[in-house]
Amino acid sequence: MHQQKWFLSGFQVTELISASYLPLTFWIFPRIAIEQADRDAQWSVLVAILISVFMAWIHTLINQRFPTLTACEYTNLVYGKWLGKFFSFCYLPVYLAFTSICVYLFITAIKPYFPSTPRVVLEIVIFLVATRGAWIGVETLGRISSIVHPLTLAAVTFIFIFIMTQSNHFWLPHEIVSLPLTLKGALHILPIYLGFSFFLLIGPYYNHNKRIAKWYPLISVFISGFVILVAFFAVILNLGWEGTRTLSFSIPFVLQLIRIQGFFVERLGILIIVVSTAFSILFLAIHIWGISSLACQIFTNSEKHYKYWVIPVSASGVIIASLIPNEQMIFDIINMIMVPASVVLLLIIPFTTLLIAMIRRLKTEPPPSFNFEGDRPQR
Repeated sequence: MHQQKWFLSGFQVTELISASYLPLTFWIFPRIAIEQADRDAQWSVLVAILISVFMAWIHTLINQRFPTLTACEYTNLVYGKWLGKFFSFCYLPVYLAFTSICVYLFITAIKPYFPSTPRVVLEIVIFLVATRGAWIGVETLGRISSIVHPLTLAAVTFIFIFIMTQSNHFWLPHEIVSLPLTLKGALHILPIYLGFSFFLLIGPYYNHNKRIAKWYPLISVFISGFVILVAFFAVILNLGWEGTRTLSFSIPFVLQLIRIQGFFVERLGILIIVVSTAFSILFLAIHIWGISSLACQIFTNSEKHYKYWVIPVSASGVIIASLIPNEQMIFDIINMIMVPASVVLLLIIPFTTLLIAMIRRLKTEPPPSFNFEGDRPQR
């Protein structure tokens, strides 16, 4: 059991899990939606958001059922020691590749601003800063998230709404052409939520007040869903279907369409770079901590010494990111590996875990010091 670890506030929990996903395909998801769903692309985006709501509900029920156990501990309890460790281990290679691909995509998006800087140098710098964030622990990451994510959310929302107002096109198909294509597109967009599994790692670190805590992940996916829709409409209304289909990084391209005169233009450009960089480093730090903590739980049955894993995990991420040869390889990895992995890790394993736990009536009770009135317990 893990006594006296409930030190994240509800706002910090919401912002922390909100900062743990989106970067994988955020820069390229409009193209993926159109490639897979064609004229049903907007419906596939909406279906993916609805799937994320179901996913968040399942993850919430798991954390509420095992409020004092880490992800590896309740998995061992549900499946048995060895099978539980196997399911937990399945997350490690996927998330190492996941974080490395996210860094590659982010660097590709900002590389035009640093044309003379080698890609590997940018990768090393980002991983070094993120490693420091992972080293100091989840409590500090929660505090940083409560600052960085709201700023990112506000900036991104404002920018894309502004871009939408600059468009001369205000028409989208309003009928579903093909339900199979819509579902196919939604499943290919689902990797955008792959980092949401991080929520299962922070169960012992916050107050599980049933009247309040169940809304944390749902609020997160509602907010992210709104941002995804706004970004998608901004791209489609400015570039059209065929223009989006031909551009790999449609969102960075659309950002260049901003037309503001005078004093504000330089400040807005700086804001985009600073906010996106801060968010990407925070995202990476969260997942380095998560991968390190999970590895420590699997191999040592404790997460107390996760710091021993931080540097190897970060070094592995740099190596994987540097081995990616080109953007086409990214699309191939996403389509062939990340899409099925997101279905398994976000939907199948959590749903199966919850179902077996309910059938076997497995549940852990909060300790006596647990506060159900909504106040944050002290460490």
